[in-house]
Parts: sequence; C-alpha cells; structure tokens
Amino acid sequence: MQSRVVALEEGKDPATAFKSSHARALPLRLVQFLVMFVVLGIGVSILSMHTIRFFGVQHVAPTAPSTIRPCFEEPSSLESRIRPPI
Repeated sequence: MQSRVVALEEGKDPATAFKSSHARALPLRLVQFLVMFVVLGIGVSILSMHTIRFFGVQHVAPTAPSTIRPCFEEPSSLESRIRPPI
C-alpha cells in the first residue's frame, strides 16, 4: 500500500502544495441567461394551460376517414389450412 504523504519541495509553502480540486464556477451572465430561459419556458407553459382551460380544446385540422376496412371472411380453421396431397 502506498503512502499518501506528499513530499514537499524545498522553498514552497505547504499550504500551496495541497490545492483544492473544485471546478470553476459558471459565469454570472450564463447563469442569468439559463435562469431567464427556464422562467420564460415555465411562463409559456402556464399561459398555454390557462388558455386551453379557458377556450377548451378545439380540433383545428379535419381528420381523414380511415382507409382500413375489416375483412369479412369466414373465421379460419385448421381444416381450411390443410390441403390434401395431389
């Protein structure tokens, strides 16, 4: 097991030998921009929820009729699947 003792070089202050390894903080302008973007997004969401509640949900685009038609054949059975040899 290795020793965790760090050898200090001569002439250096022991306090500078142990540097804290924390990350740099974000710039204040970037934080302000991100907070403004989040607040704006929450505001638009709240406004749209109240608008939908007040006016109700309206169908804007007409819906096309379905092109899928059901097949009206006999229900398939095992006898219809088996063919006699020719």
